[in-house]
Order: sequence, then C-alpha cells, then structure tokens
Amino acid sequence: MTKVKEFVSRMPMMMTCGEIEAVLLDYVEDQLSPYARFKFELHIKMC
Repeated sequence: MTKVKEFVSRMPMMMTCGEIEAVLLDYVEDQLSPYARFKFELHIKMC
C-alpha cells in the first residue's frame, strides 16, 4: 500500500471495502445521503 493510501485509509471519513459492499446497491439506486455518496466516491477513487 502506498503511503498516501495508507494515510487516507486511516482518515475518519474513509469507508472500508466492507462498508462499500454494504451500500453498493444504495449508491446505484441513488439512495445515499450526499455525505455518504461523498465518502463512497472518495473510497472508490482512493482504493
């Protein structure tokens, strides 16, 4: 894991891969809150 990914993965707003799996359908169906969508998209960009 790169140092940047390691640092970002420790940030409180980062979702884990397991959390991403749990809300994937909600994301696809546009059911996430704006903040949850932001966290989801941040994880996808960084993971």
